[in-house]
Parts: sequence; C-alpha cells; structure tokens
Amino acid sequence: MELAEVLEKIVYWTNIIYTAIKQEEPATLSKAMLKLAVYNSHLADHLASLERTANDKRLLSYKAARDIDVTQGDAENLSKLESSKEKELYEKCRYKYKATENLLSASQSRIRVIENQMRREVDNV
Repeated sequence: MELAEVLEKIVYWTNIIYTAIKQEEPATLSKAMLKLAVYNSHLADHLASLERTANDKRLLSYKAARDIDVTQGDAENLSKLESSKEKELYEKCRYKYKATENLLSASQSRIRVIENQMRREVDNV
C-alpha cells in the first residue's frame, strides 16, 4: 500500500475514533481501532525504507561534497541540508506511528470505561 494512502486512512480512522469516543459508541470505537491498527502496521512497513532513503541521500551528498574537496564540516552541513526533506518525511511518519499507537492505547482504556459505565447502568435498573 502506498504511503500517501496509508497516511490518508490513518487520518480518516483517527477521526472516526474521536467521534466514537465523543458519542460513547464502543462497537464503532472497537471497529475503528482495528482498522487504525491495520493502517498503522502498514505505516510501520514504510518506516525503515523512509529512514534508509534519508540516510542514503545524506551519505551520497556528503561523499559528493568531499569528492570536490569541500571541508568535512561543510560537507556534513551540506549533506544535512540536502537530505532534510527526506529526513522530515521520515520523522513525520515516525511521530504519526507513535501517536497512533498512543491513541489506540488510550482508546482501549476508554472502551473499558464505557463498558463499565454501561454495566453499572444495567445493574441499577
């Protein structure tokens, strides 16, 4: 699955989770959590290649600069600059992955609270 589609689906299912939490719908929340977990696993599949792309770009840029006798410090700075877009994409995806994990964990806790509230309401009837 393409990275752009994975990120789009993560945003979509995250929004569904927010709505389900707000409306206290455990069934919808559970389904959305499963979908979100699947897409987050697809995101994890991309992380290593994103990191490799950023690192490769940095190393190739560094080598090219050193090949034309740029100082080591300047070559390092140049390589960081030239690989910044790739590094940014990797970092954004890594943070999205971690935030999604945190959301899933918090949502599991919320489901338990909602279920306990529902049980208490049934017991009080």
